[in-house]
Amino acid sequence: MKNKFLGLILILGMLLSNCSNPNSTKELFNSDWQFVRSEKSYNEINEVENWDAVSLPHTPFIENKVMDGQWQGICWYKKSFYLPKSAKNQRIILRFEGAMNYSEFWVNGEKVAKHQGGYLPVVFDFTDVAKVGAENTILVRLDNNDNAITGPKPMKRLDFNMYGGLHRDAFLIVKNPLHITDPILANKTASGGVFVTYPEVSAERASVKVKVHVQNKNTSSKSFSVVNEIWNDNALVASTLSKKVKLNGNSDTEVIDVLEVDSPELWSPKNPALYTLKTKIVLNRKEVDSEETQIGIRRINFVENQLYINGEQTILRGVNRHQEYPYVGYALSNEANYRDAVKIKEAGFDYIRLSHYPHSPAFMEACNELGIVVLDAILGWQYYSRDSLFQDQVFKTAHDLIRRDRNHPCVLAWEVSLNESWMDEAFIDKLHTIAHAEYPGNQCFSAGWQEYGYDIYLQARQHRLQHYSEPQKPYSVSEYGDWEYYAMNAGLNQDSWNGLMQSDRSSRQLLSDGELRLLQQATNIQEAHNDNMNTPSFADSYWVMYDYNRGYSNDLEASGISSIDRVQKFSYYFFQSQRDAEELYDLAQSGPMVYIASYWQKNSPLNVRVYSNAKEVELFLNGKSLGKQSPDKNRLSNNLPHPPFTFNLNKFEAGELVAKAYINGEEVATYSVKTPEEISALELTIDESGLAPQAGVNDVVFVYATLKDANGTTVHENGTEIQFEIEGDAVLLNPEAISTEAGIATALIRIGEKNDEIIIKVKTLAGFETSLSFKPE
Repeated sequence: MKNKFLGLILILGMLLSNCSNPNSTKELFNSDWQFVRSEKSYNEINEVENWDAVSLPHTPFIENKVMDGQWQGICWYKKSFYLPKSAKNQRIILRFEGAMNYSEFWVNGEKVAKHQGGYLPVVFDFTDVAKVGAENTILVRLDNNDNAITGPKPMKRLDFNMYGGLHRDAFLIVKNPLHITDPILANKTASGGVFVTYPEVSAERASVKVKVHVQNKNTSSKSFSVVNEIWNDNALVASTLSKKVKLNGNSDTEVIDVLEVDSPELWSPKNPALYTLKTKIVLNRKEVDSEETQIGIRRINFVENQLYINGEQTILRGVNRHQEYPYVGYALSNEANYRDAVKIKEAGFDYIRLSHYPHSPAFMEACNELGIVVLDAILGWQYYSRDSLFQDQVFKTAHDLIRRDRNHPCVLAWEVSLNESWMDEAFIDKLHTIAHAEYPGNQCFSAGWQEYGYDIYLQARQHRLQHYSEPQKPYSVSEYGDWEYYAMNAGLNQDSWNGLMQSDRSSRQLLSDGELRLLQQATNIQEAHNDNMNTPSFADSYWVMYDYNRGYSNDLEASGISSIDRVQKFSYYFFQSQRDAEELYDLAQSGPMVYIASYWQKNSPLNVRVYSNAKEVELFLNGKSLGKQSPDKNRLSNNLPHPPFTFNLNKFEAGELVAKAYINGEEVATYSVKTPEEISALELTIDESGLAPQAGVNDVVFVYATLKDANGTTVHENGTEIQFEIEGDAVLLNPEAISTEAGIATALIRIGEKNDEIIIKVKTLAGFETSLSFKPE
């Protein structure tokens, strides 16, 4: 086998000896745009003056942190760009990863595309109207008004926001007439582009099946070969060279090869091993097109409705996520998406349900890298129509979602279902059929919130408490811990709610709501997560990771375990403690942990709660041991892998609490909290969760100004106004005054093009000030 492999490498080297000038290119198309909000028509829009210079990703309107409705209307983008003479006789394509919500495109005055829906790619070939060796102009019209064809509910009744703009990357692609297609543009079931599956997977051997869709836009036939190479970093581990294929002009074909990988590294949440697949078209000993695909070799099975990944039973602890940031809505940089994924992994989650629409390709890639299993979803929420235009649009999104994301190893299943929308059975049948047609074989799983028709049944806990029967198929708790407490149908610990107002008993607690209410949120979550383990579920996903805005309400939905500014609440550390101490990750904080869920100030609860994934915790107050304890075991925690610890103190004594965690008698983690004194300083930090701020990519980054006392302890005060000043190539995005929540004031800044020094200065009205400088990478 080894000699055969070496021989193939030599053949490939000879074959590609003259491939120094490939014809195909793919370039970011994000810079040098102009933008305007205007209701004017196409014939009138060029008369409008005062267009703004912008880059992508872009939002059409900077919103307040807490929104009272969102901007909806018509906006326009335009851009001039030069096509070099080398593009002559090539295919010229544009791809927009997100254009909200109904979009129309003109190039050089000719309408070339229109598209319904803002979450999946818009791809079009504009070769026939392109000007090679000259300036070209593209004009884009976006309409994010309520849309009965795309759904869901009208914005004023919607439980999230859909924002607007060209909110993801755009690409200019130049292809040889003989090329690998784009799967969205090709519009062929289970085809288009590069499609990778794994017929055989074991620790000893894996088969990697690569289906390549090739199009010949020449008028004459061409004879070519396809090369596939699998790389592990810089090491070539497998390669194939197809037989020569003769393809007539203006036609297409599929070339299928199988690569064998010995002793493969298998992808899983605990070991997210990735390979790079390099696919090349060789014509007359020249490489004329190529694609790189990030792949992970893994196999999913359900045995007696329980999940097995690579033969190992896996229980997934997960969360839901809305992808918005404050102020900029959906216009997150790829780097911001990566930081969000790192925070999710560090919180103790290995699984995420994408709510309730397709998220950014950058976020999917981060989940591949970090080992986060994904339930991928089409757009849908409490809206269903029998109108054929609506149904055809939903079917199209199901096709396009799978074509976009089918090669991501992180994808567990396809939620081709309209969330909380009662669908006709024939409609469900069609969506289920689409999923299996687009991804043939036994590694495709459809999922839906109605038990009928889908491979996996998704049920929220609030619905389970009202009507539940033992599921006869794989079962996941899609949402829990929020609505059942907000609506008073939690059904378990309500006897302890005497005297509590809804705002006190709810899981919807802002960071600024204080210790008691943050602890109540954590208690609700603990109880609900514990209760989920009484069901045969293979996964559950808490609602929700981050606080978010809603179209129908003028306040934040605050059930997040982190604030909308990505600041952790107590419940974040509950989930972090549920991960085993032995689990260690290269790209995310992990391992043994301990956390004291208290500010330890005069009005703090005396029953001190400690979260840890250790077997024993000892608490000290001002150096004196208050004893070692084992985890709590009661009806709120009897199923948990790592229940909390509770230390009941008789009285408050100012000073320092220290928690030490032990495994097998050895101290493995420590955490301390001190009673805060008077504010005497400010501390500035930048959110670098897994990735430092980046220049030249429209990166958006959180900056935190924290109130500190003389000992460096955080003073958890609300409402202290902090003034931010930025020097250098960055802009402050907050459109309103910035005040502290639990002692932290958060600014969002956008990094510019230069990697020169940026200085951030902050001060309070009382005169405390500090500064921080950094250089983006």
